[in-house]
Amino acid sequence: MVRACILLLFVAFVSCKGGNKNFESKYENGGDEVYGVKNEDKEMNAAIAEAIRTWPEFEKVMQAGDTSLQQFTVKMRFSYEGDNGEHMWLNDLHYKEGQLMGVLNSDPMYVESVKWGDTLKIQKDSVSDWMYIKNGKLVGGYTIRALYKKMSKEEQEQFKSEISFGIE
Repeated sequence: MVRACILLLFVAFVSCKGGNKNFESKYENGGDEVYGVKNEDKEMNAAIAEAIRTWPEFEKVMQAGDTSLQQFTVKMRFSYEGDNGEHMWLNDLHYKEGQLMGVLNSDPMYVESVKWGDTLKIQKDSVSDWMYIKNGKLVGGYTIRALYKKMSKEEQEQFKSEISFGIE
């Protein structure tokens, strides 16, 4: 269930060319929707900056071990072909020898150095978002919110019907 939920949370967004009205691009990757945004997208860059700024809060909550919180997940940027980046979620977060680890929760479209299911170290300097669910509501998920705002009303309703938590 966590994999399906996170896949719905915009598995990845890719800096690339192409486009439509609301997004730089929108793809299907193995049945998952992948949204592309430009490197200079102000809302997405602000969302990533907020995730980075609030990362210490996420780490504190992770370490506290509050069992009422669910679906701890981190999004990391994986570089490819120069300045391009593919942002993908890692779930099943856990500590191993003091290092935060996670399992890659998507099939990369462009990055060839990792694959779905790989257990990877969370690299703090590559984190582009984080999230968890508290009392049925999304905490963090800044890039999710930025993409959600770009969706049409119909896309937003579809998205909300497929998730098990509230997004504001």
